[in-house]
Amino acid sequence: MLLAVAHEQEPDVYETGLGREEPGQWLRNTVTLQTDHPAVQIQAKKLTQLKAGPTEKAIAVFQYIRSMPFRTISDPTAVTASRVLRAGYGDSHSKGMLFISMLRGLRIPARMRIVDLGPAFLYGILDTDGRCVSHAISEVYLEGRWSRVDAYCVDLKLGLAARARLIGEGRRLGYGVHLNGQVAWDGHHDAFGQFSLSDPSSLPLEDLGVYDDPAQLLACGLAPRMNWAGQARWTISTALVNRRLSALRRSRMRRASS
Repeated sequence: MLLAVAHEQEPDVYETGLGREEPGQWLRNTVTLQTDHPAVQIQAKKLTQLKAGPTEKAIAVFQYIRSMPFRTISDPTAVTASRVLRAGYGDSHSKGMLFISMLRGLRIPARMRIVDLGPAFLYGILDTDGRCVSHAISEVYLEGRWSRVDAYCVDLKLGLAARARLIGEGRRLGYGVHLNGQVAWDGHHDAFGQFSLSDPSSLPLEDLGVYDDPAQLLACGLAPRMNWAGQARWTISTALVNRRLSALRRSRMRRASS
């Protein structure tokens, strides 16, 4: 999760056009994707060895990434796919990076689209002072088309707890999810968890384009470089967010056991 500058314009309609680039260009390796890392390759093969084709393999990887707990990372541009795999948790950028890394290792074209979301989806977790939040969506090329998905970002336990909290408070958006957000993906249709296409107020405010990984966004000058003071503040904010996420998960467990 990367904080971005505030936007004053009204939310734009989320464009459905995904470009006409050659899908094969989205198979390359990068320093942070590490598609050739042994641990990443072994995990991807374990997940897909009994799957028949690219779509089934992509869904299997999606389900594994979704099972990883959602936790924010203070600087997702500095992590690698193998580190995310070893840590066993991540946010939209880091979990998306591991998702894309595994898919490319399986020769399935995939890329990362970066958008800015309004701060409302973080209600109850973090006060951004009205600033937008950078969010990563994966795009996967299957059966001749690009499918967009971020439904793996929030793990199921957290997603259930967040939706229960939203229902109880009469809200549609907050705690990292949209009440109508999706948690499953069929490999054919788009699946978004942090916003809903049926709710214009939740849609991304700006589309920053497609990239191999978060580090490329930084290299293009579109991610803010924080000084040590800014980094320190964001590190503290990250710890606060993760404590609140853990408390939210526990609240669901307490309700289930009572």
